[in-house]
Amino acid sequence: MTGPPDYWLAASLTELTELSRVGMRQGGDQSHIEWVSRQDREVFMTAIDRFCSEVARHPGVISCVIGHEGLVIAAAGEARDHEGIAAVSQQCVDSARAATACASLGDFQQTLVIGDTYKVAIFWIGGMSISIEAKTGTDLAAALARQPSPLAHNEVPS
Repeated sequence: MTGPPDYWLAASLTELTELSRVGMRQGGDQSHIEWVSRQDREVFMTAIDRFCSEVARHPGVISCVIGHEGLVIAAAGEARDHEGIAAVSQQCVDSARAATACASLGDFQQTLVIGDTYKVAIFWIGGMSISIEAKTGTDLAAALARQPSPLAHNEVPS
C-alpha cells in the first residue's frame, strides 16, 4: 500500500520494517525469527502492540491481528475471531509468497482477501503477518491515511 509521504499506514509499516531489519537475524524464509538482542525484541514488540492498537482505532476497521506462523502475537479491535484471522492470513501469505516467487515479482509484501461481507488486508513484515479486517465496502486506504486520534474508538458501520 503506497501513498503520499504523510500517509500514516505506509510510514508505520516502514518503521516496523526498519525495526525488524535492525533487530532480527535474517535467514531463509523468515519463518524462524531470531533476535539480535532481548532489547531489540522488546522494542519491536512494543512497536507492534502500539501499531496494532492504533490501526484498530481507525474508523471502519474491525480489527488488527498480528501473527507469526498462524498464531496471534497481538490483536486489537472487535474480537470476531482473532485466531482464525491469524491462521487464514498465514495460509494466504504462504500462497502469495509462493506465487510471487514463481512469477519473479520480488519479495512478497501484501495481499487482499475480499469476501461479500468482510475483507482482510494482509502485510508481511519480519516474518509476521499484519491483518487488517474491515467491512467489504470500507476504503482502507482512506481510513488509514492519517494517524487516529488518541480518543478515537473503533466504530464499525453495521
